[in-house]
Amino acid sequence: MAATLSVGHLDLILKCAEVCNLNCSYCYYYNMGDDSWKRRPKKIGSDTLGALHKWLSDGIRDLRIDTVTVTLHGGEPLLLQPKELEDICAGIRATVAEAGATCRLSVQTNGVLIDAQWLDVFSRQDISVGVSIDGPPAVQDRYRVDKQGRGSSRAVENGVALLHSQPGIRSGSLSVIDPSLSGSEAYAYLRRLVSVHSVPSLTTGLRCAAASAAGVPSTAAA
Repeated sequence: MAATLSVGHLDLILKCAEVCNLNCSYCYYYNMGDDSWKRRPKKIGSDTLGALHKWLSDGIRDLRIDTVTVTLHGGEPLLLQPKELEDICAGIRATVAEAGATCRLSVQTNGVLIDAQWLDVFSRQDISVGVSIDGPPAVQDRYRVDKQGRGSSRAVENGVALLHSQPGIRSGSLSVIDPSLSGSEAYAYLRRLVSVHSVPSLTTGLRCAAASAAGVPSTAAA
């Protein structure tokens, strides 16, 4: 009898928005010569979502997957309307549950657009939130700027404060660490702002991509 392949846990990164409201200088997607994003839809379409639901349903059953973790990514996923993103999450959760698996949802955001309406969506859909933030304002505002070149640190700190005002929302951070910044300074800032307690890291040349997760899967920078 042939062996049946079994996959216990599936981690899926779902790019639901093609565009971003920031213009980070180091962004591999928008500022490194690849302009293919300009020819793609700005947000995920119904055909893609339909194909995703079928793929998940078939895969869960065929591979006996018991847990599916989906991270909504971009671009900036919060450029979708709150109802759009909530409908995507509710649909994915229903498909996964119907196929017999447990669903975990998270979103990786730059944090600029977080407001009370988004907090309601995160709470209702039990969405963990990863915030992309590189360090203190002097560092954050050097690289992670908006389309007018203005720093994003104040808006991101406000967004993180809103997340912390809702104890039921799990949140964490994802950082690209500037090698000119001392590790202890970066850690102290992130621990104070987002309650970082550990910083697993990947070092490539002069850059270190560091992710801290308080129940949030690590993903690429948003």
